[in-house]
Amino acid sequence: MQLALLIAVVLVGLLAAFTLLIAYNLVMQNGRILLRLERLESVFVAPPDPAALVEDYIPNLPPGTPAPPFELPDLNGIPRRLTEWRGQRVLLVFFDPECAFSRRLLPLLVGLTRDVVPGRPAPVIVSTGAIEANRRLFDASDFSGAVLLQRATEVAAAYRVDGTPMSYLLDADGTTVGEVAVGVQAIMLQAGEIGSVEDAVLDDGGASPALLDAPVTRRDGLTPGEAAPLFRLPSAAGGELSLLDFRGRATVIAFLDPECEACDQVTSLLESVHREHPQLGVLAISRGDPQLTRIDIARHDATFAVGLQRHWEVSRRYGIFATPAAFLLDEWGVVSAEVAVGAASINQLLVSAGRAADQMEIARAQPSRDLERDDL
Repeated sequence: MQLALLIAVVLVGLLAAFTLLIAYNLVMQNGRILLRLERLESVFVAPPDPAALVEDYIPNLPPGTPAPPFELPDLNGIPRRLTEWRGQRVLLVFFDPECAFSRRLLPLLVGLTRDVVPGRPAPVIVSTGAIEANRRLFDASDFSGAVLLQRATEVAAAYRVDGTPMSYLLDADGTTVGEVAVGVQAIMLQAGEIGSVEDAVLDDGGASPALLDAPVTRRDGLTPGEAAPLFRLPSAAGGELSLLDFRGRATVIAFLDPECEACDQVTSLLESVHREHPQLGVLAISRGDPQLTRIDIARHDATFAVGLQRHWEVSRRYGIFATPAAFLLDEWGVVSAEVAVGAASINQLLVSAGRAADQMEIARAQPSRDLERDDL
């Protein structure tokens, strides 16, 4: 009896052990199946796009983006808002007094504030660092524009700016114009105050403010009897053109802007007089975006010469910043009439110029006719 009971206990124990072993193997096998499934998922399921994990990320603000608003204290502790400059173009410059390149840029920014020129953007500096360091630097520089101080880089972060000096050109409506500019050369080209990189930087790498420091001595244009300043500009058709190319014939020089509505009418008038009086020289000097100028030329099927000034470099020499405006030169390059400003005045100037060119052509042909009569 006892032997049978012992055998039964042993059998039950073996059965329990066998059951536990089977259960253990099932669990382990199920775990291996799960691991294999996870490996298969990692192979066949594409990993998430890292860019999708960063919401609305852009490297810099694209053109046409509304400028992020901000309020910062100036160096006197007075709160200033970006909206104060709404209605005018702004060169928003991110600056650091400890940055050597920012310090090289400063004399050129000073030049932007020393004289009021139509279309010139107002420089607004967003600086960083200690207020004492900023005050020392800007007080010594005679910079008269606004200097706003951020605590760290909170405004720079909103504008996706990660270095200095960098800048955005903001339009009058508060939107960005073009891409962000990085460095002294790019910022001054963005401001439209230099014709080339060489104008902004000296051989030793220092900034040259001479171009911007030159005061505007006149704004009412050249007067009759003055010799028209010579110039050489890139041509909208490619290559270069010079005022000397028009020497020997009466010439109209018109200052235009592709974004000026009245200039659109003047472009049509110039093309008409150019076709009706081919002996009259017609030269337009456009400013701003060269591509906009070329689009405007194509739209009018214009065939007269068009030179491209970057900003006001030729206008400054002729003492006129309004557009549209026009001068009439004689065959020796001397101003022969008062400057015409506006479409109506330019139309009158062109009528007079066409008549003068016709009379000059008749006078030139007269000696040959006299010789023919003498031969008879």
